[in-house]
Amino acid sequence: MNVAHNTGSSLVGHEVVLTKAFLHGGETWYEMMDSNDGPLQRRYLSDKEFGYEATVPKLLRKK
Repeated sequence: MNVAHNTGSSLVGHEVVLTKAFLHGGETWYEMMDSNDGPLQRRYLSDKEFGYEATVPKLLRKK
């Protein structure tokens, strides 16, 4: 997904790729790669922090 800069400009934005979705402590967590980080670094967000469950493909949704 393309992420716009906080100024709203997509020209200085970056890309984020969802690499994994998993359960931890009864909650869904997402692992992502960010184009601004190194190739071995990952970012993690909980379902609550992610806040876009409606747009997550059915394969990754809670059953």
